[in-house]
Amino acid sequence: MSSHLGNRLVLSFNHHPMTRVIRSLAFVAIAFSSWLPLKAQLPTSVDISLQHDAGNQLLRVSLRANDLAFSSLLSNLVFTVRWQESSAATLAFGSGAWCPPPSVSFPMSASAAVTPGNGYHYRTWTAIGLASLGDLVDDGGCEQSLPADAWVEVYAIPVNNDPGGTIFEIADDAYANDNNRGYFVSLEGIDRTGGIFSFSTEVMEAAPAQAMDVILQPNPANAFTTLVCSDATSSAAWIEVIASDGRTVMSLSAWRSGTTLDISALETGAYRVRISDGTRIQVQPLIVAR
Repeated sequence: MSSHLGNRLVLSFNHHPMTRVIRSLAFVAIAFSSWLPLKAQLPTSVDISLQHDAGNQLLRVSLRANDLAFSSLLSNLVFTVRWQESSAATLAFGSGAWCPPPSVSFPMSASAAVTPGNGYHYRTWTAIGLASLGDLVDDGGCEQSLPADAWVEVYAIPVNNDPGGTIFEIADDAYANDNNRGYFVSLEGIDRTGGIFSFSTEVMEAAPAQAMDVILQPNPANAFTTLVCSDATSSAAWIEVIASDGRTVMSLSAWRSGTTLDISALETGAYRVRISDGTRIQVQPLIVAR
């Protein structure tokens, strides 16, 4: 039945046979939805690394999915390479054996190089995925994935006319960020932008990395915590402190054993500390309590 209250039309199905029908359909829909597979969880973030392979005159771009593997829709990727304005080097379009055309799951395009007058050249690469990475090639995919916590080379950019000594890096400055050229990645339409790395790092195999025997003391911690390795070794490591929302709040190159982290500026809460020595990765939980 219906009644008019002022300018509002109120529909009432109380005590109406249609009510039972609607409730029955709703019950069937809920029951059916319980059989549907749950949406897969996404990596907390995706990092990007740029490696200058001077011997082969290439820039190698690698991605790392943190905590979980990913083979679904890589919705969007944007990154910009910058190098000194004084250098005569130029960057070609590039290509990638990881997910080559005609795949539409990782179709890269590049802008023209620009020189805005701040001391650098810039060129921006963009990918807008239209199919899942893991889909069959015949379906537009490339049958690839980003394994958890492992660097994977996804693109290679030829370097031309390099006089030597040119420094190439992923741009993370005012020009890039103010002109929509800053590093950005979304997975299934959700922002999962991670950290930027320009240090030399080995692209690891897709197999899970071996763990390192490293612990944090004290943990929970107030202002400082120390990385302690049981075998007392002192190999070089890259350390990242990651907040619960996936943001990298601290990163540094250090010695694996005996390194003290100053966490006094961090807010109280739960974090993850990722330690990598180039071939192995270990993630330790860290509680900051005050």
